[in-house]
Amino acid sequence: MQSLLIVGNVVRQFELKEHLGTNDTSKINFTLAVKRNFSNTGKVDYVPFIAFNGVANNLSKYANYPGAKLAVNFEIQSYVYTDADGKKHYGVQNKVNSVEFLTTKPKESNPNNPTDHVDNSVDQEQFTDADESVLNDIEGTSVMNSSDYDIIGEIG
Repeated sequence: MQSLLIVGNVVRQFELKEHLGTNDTSKINFTLAVKRNFSNTGKVDYVPFIAFNGVANNLSKYANYPGAKLAVNFEIQSYVYTDADGKKHYGVQNKVNSVEFLTTKPKESNPNNPTDHVDNSVDQEQFTDADESVLNDIEGTSVMNSSDYDIIGEIG
């Protein structure tokens, strides 16, 4: 059994894709910016994730903004699928099992009430200086729905 935990910040707003496949699946692909341990250089890794159904819906509701801090429990899954030309493709994805929201969703401020403001500021320097092409490569990666592939090595 594998269970991995990572804490990071959402890099950019994501899109919830609903009603996919015959199982009416919802899914989100998103990337977290994660500071490296033992590094005084401020280096950051960009880790792509995929979430399905209830977890995807909750992420869309409560963490769909850049800088949202999340603790993500996930597993690494390998998959294989055959394309229309009969060629097999292999891949690996980080599938989210559960999420803990470590910041609150920003509150819409009311200009008529100066005390109606919640400071949800996040140090965005840790993830805004990324090479845009790297983020696009990560987030643009084609990730299949779990119903579209067989898990390699899954028991049962």
